[in-house]
Amino acid sequence: MKKPMTKTLSALCVTLLIFMCNSMLVSAAVCSGSSDGVHHFGSHADTGAGQLKVGGTHQYLYGYDNQNNPIYRNDCQIAYYFKYCEYSCNYCGTRQEGSQHEHLTGTIHSVKHN
Repeated sequence: MKKPMTKTLSALCVTLLIFMCNSMLVSAAVCSGSSDGVHHFGSHADTGAGQLKVGGTHQYLYGYDNQNNPIYRNDCQIAYYFKYCEYSCNYCGTRQEGSQHEHLTGTIHSVKHN
């Protein structure tokens, strides 16, 4: 008679543990700042990281010759600077996991031209 009671008690403890873990996960997903209690991931939060990507050379108008024909050069090295950010909740600032993405924030040219 003792064995079935132990199995029942063990099953009850496991069920209670699963319920408590699920409840903790659900309460962590609740947004305290929004009226509907749900996160609204519409803002961007800077991660403090970025990357400089070399884009190679590009052609630009250097000037005009005596016959007023355009002179093009292909000696300007271009690089692009990207910053990383993540989506964050509009109300409480919680960051959305796995949402890191990049934004182009600038270009750098090795030759000054128009």
